[in-house]
Amino acid sequence: MTERFFIDEDAGDVGSRVVLPRDESAHLVRVMRARPGDEVVVFNEHGVEWRCRLESFAQREATLTVLARAAVDREIGVEVTIASSPPKGPRLRDLVRQLAELGVRRLVPIETERGSSIGRLGGDAERAALRRIAIEAAKQSGRNRLLEIADSPAVPIAIALATLDGTRFIAVPSRDASPLLDALPRARVERIVFLVGPEGGFTDVEVANAVAAGFQPIRLGPTILRIETAALACAAACLLRYPPDR
Repeated sequence: MTERFFIDEDAGDVGSRVVLPRDESAHLVRVMRARPGDEVVVFNEHGVEWRCRLESFAQREATLTVLARAAVDREIGVEVTIASSPPKGPRLRDLVRQLAELGVRRLVPIETERGSSIGRLGGDAERAALRRIAIEAAKQSGRNRLLEIADSPAVPIAIALATLDGTRFIAVPSRDASPLLDALPRARVERIVFLVGPEGGFTDVEVANAVAAGFQPIRLGPTILRIETAALACAAACLLRYPPDR
């Protein structure tokens, strides 16, 4: 059985017992039809996974025994941050899922002049739903780290310009901007940040402020892309340019 299951804790060393959360336990036993003696993989968000054996299922909780522990890194060769005006509703959930699958390290929602009322990360229930999507994407893709989603509903772009650290780019629909693949450094860097604008794009003032703060304008092609398409194009380019060492 190759299904992967998420835990918030450290499962310990060989011989330790670990209890899966109830939703993961239900998926293991009721969906996967696992039985005592079956082996599964358990992981947390800190780069560790464990091979475990199912011992029992009682009171809607599955108890496992750790058979092997390993630090397994399947991250791409650069930490990618997407700082984006969040799209609305289901589009945001799709964006979270796909960025997680592509290996993006964090998503920072930003508030811009044209995007201040378009989309925002909502309350605790929505944040919990987005985290669950990030977990499911990690389970599916084999990552042992979760996509980090900033806690605030949206960071004003001025604060993002001042605080986001790394090799920094701003996506603009301008022929004067460098093509994305030409702009990406050939040698690996530690961190890359992409600013992705709202529907309607960044204002001229926002672009000028970003350039003054050290962001390089890039273009993603001859067409105008939606928020999530532009973000995914940036992420996919990094995945291809900086693949994992393994």
